[in-house]
Amino acid sequence: MVDVGWAPDRASATAILVGMYGAANGMAQLQITTMQDVTPSRVEWLWDGRLPRAELIVVAGDPGVAKSYLTLSMASILSVGGVWPDGNAAPLSNVLIVSAEDGLADTIRPRLDLLDADLGRIHHINTVLREGEKEVGLSLSDHLFQLEGAIVEYHADLVILDPILAFMGRKVDTHKSSDVRAVLTPIGSMAERTGCAFLPGGGSPPGPFQPDGLKVSPIKTKTQGQSPREKSWD
Repeated sequence: MVDVGWAPDRASATAILVGMYGAANGMAQLQITTMQDVTPSRVEWLWDGRLPRAELIVVAGDPGVAKSYLTLSMASILSVGGVWPDGNAAPLSNVLIVSAEDGLADTIRPRLDLLDADLGRIHHINTVLREGEKEVGLSLSDHLFQLEGAIVEYHADLVILDPILAFMGRKVDTHKSSDVRAVLTPIGSMAERTGCAFLPGGGSPPGPFQPDGLKVSPIKTKTQGQSPREKSWD
């Protein structure tokens, strides 16, 4: 423990700390906000009570319960400024989709057509980036700068990540809470900066990837006895 309480001023305390730990050049710097400088605000909603702006919302469930279809249905409603299943109006919005499982031509586009989406307001981000002469997979650990740039460029109100575990990065152990939160925390900060909602999907989250401290959508789907094209809200 470093005790600098006796130091006569901040400069002296800083000198003591430099002596203990070395100079801070090149080190990560703490960002500190005084609470009196924080302006209180209310939660704003894309879907009242279910889909908040500027938040990370987890949609989780067993395989085959239409989570991907659900998120595309939400994107479609937002793209036309339609009506949610509970009768509330949706704001006219642009949506970004990042999908590692479903094909654009044989799955995502046909589903959006069936859902009467405005295709000009829904954009897909390729899961492969060009890095010099090589291609690299999209990683939330390494490419948040590029993702935020796309949110700003396309004025997106919603980003769908399906499944989010596909974009955690090769070095992330999704069974370690510290690894998962190291990825999710910057996403939460980006959501707050941009006002964009992040909607991860893709199965029941393993281990620490549970909605502890995260907003969780209470939406469920019903699929028993229905084809993928007939999956509906519950």
